[in-house]
Amino acid sequence: MMASVGGRIEVLQSPTRAYKDHIAVCRADGVGIGILPREALDDLVESNFVKQDGEEESKAVFELTDYGERPAR
Repeated sequence: MMASVGGRIEVLQSPTRAYKDHIAVCRADGVGIGILPREALDDLVESNFVKQDGEEESKAVFELTDYGERPAR
């Protein structure tokens, strides 16, 4: 999904009391197109498919690595 829309993964920190964090797959313009469980993001990071690309006060952003883009295409 991320490769086809030039997207990223955003980890929103504590958006509500019901969630410790909310992990969203987003298009390049930031519109959410799906959600991931924490375990899936951890697996993507461990497999070197995504890397953290930035962090703001309320969210961390993950982008596909070059290694992660190859299988996606």
